[in-house]
Amino acid sequence: MSDEPDADPKPPGRVLVAGAFFRPESLITALQVAITDWPEGTLIYRRDDPVGETAVAWWVEQGLPFEHHEQEPNAHLQFMQADELVLGKGQYPPADLVIASVTGWLTFGRACIHAAEQAGIPVIRIDD
Repeated sequence: MSDEPDADPKPPGRVLVAGAFFRPESLITALQVAITDWPEGTLIYRRDDPVGETAVAWWVEQGLPFEHHEQEPNAHLQFMQADELVLGKGQYPPADLVIASVTGWLTFGRACIHAAEQAGIPVIRIDD
């Protein structure tokens, strides 16, 4: 009999929330899916993103950690920031799941979805 575990434990996970104009119920449902796969995950969001307050409030109620990032002021920098947060470029590890909205004109949610899909990172898309 071996003292080694059967498999490596799953890392805590990083769940990125991006975009705007979510119905709170849709966002909470997506977050519930996220903690099923990453019960010790860290929520990542941009300060001043409309979804941030709702997502963080629910996440903290579950006793889970979060980290916030400053919002970039223009569209070009938002695409670069999406790559950093989704793909783990720079100082951040990559996201394990992206929850994003494509509703409205905001580019950050769309940029995060695009980066995640190109890298094979799962996406929960909220279209309402």
